[in-house]
Order: sequence, then C-alpha cells, then structure tokens
Amino acid sequence: MDISQTYINLSFEADKILGQGNLVDAFYGDRSKVKTRKNISKEILRNDFINLRKEIQKNIKDEAPHFDKTFLTKQIDSIIMQLDVIDKPISYKEAVERMLDIKIEEPQEESIKAIQDKLQKLIKGNNLKESVLQWREDNSVSAEKFVEISKIKIERYKKESFKLIERIFPEINIDELYQNTKIRLNVEDTKQGWSAYNYYKGNYQGEIGFNSKMNFNQYDFDIFLTHEAFPGHHMQSAIREYLNKKGLIENYFTINLINTPDSVIQEGIGDSGYQFINIKIENENEKIQYLLDRLNVEIQYYVAYQIFQKSMSKQEALEYIFKNRFDLNINESKKTLNFVEQWKYYIPTYKYGKDIVTKYYKKHGEKILPILYTGACKTTIEKYEKYVRIDK
Repeated sequence: MDISQTYINLSFEADKILGQGNLVDAFYGDRSKVKTRKNISKEILRNDFINLRKEIQKNIKDEAPHFDKTFLTKQIDSIIMQLDVIDKPISYKEAVERMLDIKIEEPQEESIKAIQDKLQKLIKGNNLKESVLQWREDNSVSAEKFVEISKIKIERYKKESFKLIERIFPEINIDELYQNTKIRLNVEDTKQGWSAYNYYKGNYQGEIGFNSKMNFNQYDFDIFLTHEAFPGHHMQSAIREYLNKKGLIENYFTINLINTPDSVIQEGIGDSGYQFINIKIENENEKIQYLLDRLNVEIQYYVAYQIFQKSMSKQEALEYIFKNRFDLNINESKKTLNFVEQWKYYIPTYKYGKDIVTKYYKKHGEKILPILYTGACKTTIEKYEKYVRIDK
C-alpha cells in the first residue's frame, strides 16, 4: 500500500461526503495520481480510514523531526470524527477535541472583558460601542481600496519573510523559491462570512480573495497580509510544496485539510506570523484594530461553545455579539453568527492555534519554526520538544 497516496485519495473521497471544500482546502501534489471512487458510502470510507490507520501504525516510523506516525494518526482520527458527527450525537467539546488534537476549556467572559477594558483605555467616550463604531467608520476603506494598497504593502512582507526562510531552511534555494512564489489579490463577491481567504493553487501560485461585502480598516494591513500571505498561509504551503518536490518531506504533507490538527498550527502561524518578521504593533490605531481582531476571536469562540455545547439560543447569541463586539452593527452581527454556525468546528483553531504557536515560539524562538511550517499538530510538537534538544 502506498500510504501517502491512499491518505490523499481517501481525503478527497471524504471531501465529497462532507461537502466539497469542507475538508480539502488545498492540494499541491501530483493530481494525476489522485484516484477516487464514485458513490462511496460513509461507512465504507470510515472503515478504509481505520484500515489505513492500522497500516500507518505498522509501517510509518515515529521519528524526529516530524513524528509522521503520530501526525497521520491524529489527522485520520480527525477525519473519522468529521464523518461521525454527520449522524451521531457527539458533544461539541468532544468533537472539537478529537478533530483538532487540543483540549478546549469553557470560555470565560473575563477574557472578553479584559480586551474590552484595554479598548476603553485607548478609545475615549462614554459609550464604548458608539465610539468604536465611529472610529471604524472614520478609518474604513472599501475592499477595492484595501486590495489596491495591499498590492504595494505585500512586497515588504514577502521580502522580510524570505529572510526568515533563509535563516530557518538552509536547504531551500531562496532565489529559486522567491522568483517562483506569486500571489494575486482580488475582490471576491461571495456569500461566505469570512473577510479574506487564501487559495493556494500549487506551483507556488495563489490568490487571496477579499470579501466585497465586508468593510476593511486602514490599520489592519499587517494582520491580514501576514496571516493570509507572508509569512502565513501562502508561505507555509509554498515551503511544504518546495520541500516535497525536493524529496525532503513526504507526499502526505502536500494536502491541507480543514478541521484537522494540522489546521490548528496553520492558523496559529497565520495569527502569530507578524512576530516572526519583527512587525511591531505600536501605533495606537493599530493597537485598537489588533484588540478588535482578538475580541472577535474570543467572542466567536464564546458564542460557538455556548450554542453547541450549552443551550444558548441563536437570538441570545446574536444579541451577545451585537452588544459585545462593539465594531459591528446588527446586520454585521448576523453575518458573524452565520459564520460561527458554518464554521463551528473551525472556530477554536483561531484561539488555540495562536496560543500554541506563540507559546512555543516564545520558548524556543526560530528553532521551532521548521517543525511548525512543514506539518505539525500539538502532540507532535510536544514529542519534538520532549525527545529533541532545542537549544536556545
């Protein structure tokens, strides 16, 4: 059995059952080798994943730096859980923990209040929501304008990110990868609730779609572009594709899967990446926007947990979002609620991914980054830290 190819093939079959694009986010391997069956049942597919898991246990070694056996096992456990929640009564907490290889805690309103208190110190006014809405209006730009400016700013992030690659990946030919890595920025007319989405096309090419229905802020360039492009999602996929083509990592690292342990680390890299290239959030307005972004993460997680693990009604959730987000009107609050419902299992990746990546980056610095960028989950990072000496 070709374990890599079987894993890729079965993942594409699972994507059909879960809804195209709900599992496979990007694939940059050899598409001519992808073989899928028609009308495969969930039960047969689930059993095939279990058999693949057994083959992995027998034939894949768990060695540093990647601990492939553990990584693949966690990924497969996640896909099986995603198939199971289609028609089995599984609690939200259990499903998330199995899908994402993390332990989640019940969110506390104190975390939300702490961010709101920081905002209150930066934005003057008796009514914080009114003040934030006015601040947002004063600094908002259209998606079209945001893209126009981003096309200029992104070159800086790319250059700084490739300096990082040169330091942490001596095996990469920097000039070759730099010249071949390209990304287009577009305004996208979509019904989705996200603000921006990275589409990695393979061969180091990609696009970022910016939602035409969203308002953007002129102080949000650093967070958006470092997350979606450099040194975030696009750069990570380009690194993995390059190393695979050079025979340095296995083929199963060429497929990005949603709602899996791998996606936790990918989102963590996206949200923490600005730190890797020494971008400082020092301007007062940039601090406000950063706090609003983190407030969004905390509130989305709080609402998702309360709806799907507890018993909060959708109306209560909508009122909570509108009251506590500060920067949203009622229609935008409805869009946020819809996003939480559509992406309920993915929502925790934004909170826990940043926490995990930031923790290990602060502890080990750039020495941990090659492991994070080439394919990891929380458990493999813990194994790497335990069994491999990481000198400061």
